[in-house]
Amino acid sequence: MFRKLLKYDLKAVARYWWVIAVSVPGVSLVGAFALRGVLSGMDIENETMSAVAVLCMLLLMVCILALAFSLLGTDILLYVHYYKHFFTDEGYLTFTLPVSRKKLLLSKMVSSVIYSGVHILLYVVGLLFFLLFSPPAQNGGFINLIAFEKLGQLIVNVWNIMGAWLIVYILEALLLLAVTIVSGFSLIYFCITFGAIIAKKAKILAAVGIYFGINVVISFVTQLFNGLSLSVFSSGLEQLVDRSNNYLAGALIILLFICMVSAWAYVLYGITLDRLEHRLNLT
Repeated sequence: MFRKLLKYDLKAVARYWWVIAVSVPGVSLVGAFALRGVLSGMDIENETMSAVAVLCMLLLMVCILALAFSLLGTDILLYVHYYKHFFTDEGYLTFTLPVSRKKLLLSKMVSSVIYSGVHILLYVVGLLFFLLFSPPAQNGGFINLIAFEKLGQLIVNVWNIMGAWLIVYILEALLLLAVTIVSGFSLIYFCITFGAIIAKKAKILAAVGIYFGINVVISFVTQLFNGLSLSVFSSGLEQLVDRSNNYLAGALIILLFICMVSAWAYVLYGITLDRLEHRLNLT
């Protein structure tokens, strides 16, 4: 049943998300050629730019803004789907399904992570377009591979310095990205759920208020925690670095941060699930 739920959630969002999926590579390609126009029209010695380069600069800025807001668009689609599926008239039908609310919530979380991951992959494709088409072509060619050559040299140099620790850091970075995405959606779904429970009207505004309130509290607690424990942790980290491999110390610190973010996401997810099961207000 979970597979059917996940398939439904993916299809429901895909009806609108495909526009973003097509737009990101397209806008990236346009931005790459706009950047090429900027680089080709610049006179570094005289510090001047041609009229075409100025227009390309404006087009590049528009493309960068569009790419930045495309991820927000993906998130908004996922938020709206969560809200409509649980807290509108559609919610009455949702909770009559012969499936636990745990699976319903888990399906929303998994689909959100999938769409966010795919969107990040689209950003990677866009970055490849920029690397391929942005540098002015040489020897009459259409593309320039110099950026890839320099990137390859950089990876080789870092590997020579770090060795296999580079793989460890890459894996930790991917894991941190995953738990950060889960944590972000856990917080938003938590706020939407409590906004729907607390407010009979203006549930979205209530959710937004809860979100900003939580962020203010988190910011305050973080600053207080940093002020009280900075000296203690700094001395402990210095001893860890002095007594062990620097790369090992860094990996352990990142792993600790991953555990903290994961715990925070788990708490939010658990509270949201509890409210969905015991105190849901659809009126």
